[in-house]
Amino acid sequence: MNTLRQWVTKLASWRRGNDVADAVSSEFTLGFGPDDVRPSITWDQDIDLTLNSLVNEATTKASGRVQVLTVAHLRAELGEAWDRYKKHVLLIAETTIGRMIGKGNTYIQQDEDSWLLLMPSLSEHEAQLKADDIAMVLGEKLVGERFAEQEPPLPQTAKVDLGAALNPDGSFNSDALRASVKRARIMLAARDARRPAQELDKAKTAAKPQEKAMGTAASFSQASLFPALTLAYRPLWQADTESFSGFALRAFTDTGEPVFGPNALPSVQAMLNDATIIDLAKAAFGDFTAMTQKNMRATYILPVPFSVMTRKLGAVFLRALAALPQKERLTYMRIEIVNVPLRTPVSTLVTVRDLFRGRVKDVGFLMDLGQINNEVMALDHVVIEAEPHADMFGNEQFLHESMSFFRRRAAARRCAVMGLRTRAQAGFALHAGIDEISGTGIADDLRHLPDRTTVVYKQELVRGPASREATF
Repeated sequence: MNTLRQWVTKLASWRRGNDVADAVSSEFTLGFGPDDVRPSITWDQDIDLTLNSLVNEATTKASGRVQVLTVAHLRAELGEAWDRYKKHVLLIAETTIGRMIGKGNTYIQQDEDSWLLLMPSLSEHEAQLKADDIAMVLGEKLVGERFAEQEPPLPQTAKVDLGAALNPDGSFNSDALRASVKRARIMLAARDARRPAQELDKAKTAAKPQEKAMGTAASFSQASLFPALTLAYRPLWQADTESFSGFALRAFTDTGEPVFGPNALPSVQAMLNDATIIDLAKAAFGDFTAMTQKNMRATYILPVPFSVMTRKLGAVFLRALAALPQKERLTYMRIEIVNVPLRTPVSTLVTVRDLFRGRVKDVGFLMDLGQINNEVMALDHVVIEAEPHADMFGNEQFLHESMSFFRRRAAARRCAVMGLRTRAQAGFALHAGIDEISGTGIADDLRHLPDRTTVVYKQELVRGPASREATF
């Protein structure tokens, strides 16, 4: 990556002095040669067979031979101009990949700005070097094309966790692998753009009272154990408005592991120290304040680990929350209690619920869809939320039955199912009567809150645009 940055700097300095960058660009003629590898158009049987072979090799869990390459940073930098340059960028990228990936390997476009590279003919180390080389050359070409006045953000690569593509019985799960690919792409797109420590200045400016209140916890907190924690927003489709009008804050470790919910590893949950929670809260309060100042009528969902409310930090958090404007809190904010231990006494859950009742719009409790928390189900005046555990996606029938059972247990209370991976799963959730739905199957996670909500009618939510269905 240092070599790539040197090239970018060199090319940029040439460009400021003369038109050498144009000459560099002209060296790379577009179009596929007879020996170039062409992209796979669809996620077909050959792709599945290649992945199946890699997944079932014990030494290739989290293998470097399956990589995601993305120019998502360039897309974000160009903004609305992306639509004007998109075809040219994609042609440059696919030509570069096709010429460099080598025979016996293949690739497929994923979303408008990313590609999945499959390199079974190489060792893991060789594949990693190959992916870096492709990113380096692609970066050189994009600098030469002068899409923007400043140097464009560099292409990024990351290996894909193949361990997520195995069902409990050891068989290959292509849907789970696609979700893992999406997750890797989202993490790359968010890298360096959504770190809590980088959001604090905005939070201090937008929410000074709560910044001051959270600052009182610094004296008894250690340094954050998540220096590379990445934040994203998960759009939530709400049936009563038929729109993506809810946005749940989510956090991931640098390796892509979720920090909240049933798929968060116990070792990750245990590392949520006071400093990390403070950083998250400051960033969240800043984003919430900015959202309400735009008059965007959406539900802001802020996850709060159950353990936070059982220690001294809980009181600090409540004081900081109270510093937010009351009208906005009561209209737009939901506190989502996450990582709730099973068999927590109902009386304890009621106490936590009542800490937030009257302070925010509503209080939600998130549980594992496959392991219903009976104590949470005993609560009233809450939103009941559930997220499937990763193992559930290997058995669609069990997943569907679990959603129906969850809906019946929720009774008259508002309920939500998070983390669905396909539109078919969203369709069944609708059929079961679920009030709120989220997941990469219907909408990608976002690096930042959008400027407005988006109306998507039920039929469109389930079917989706034809072009998107073709590229998962």
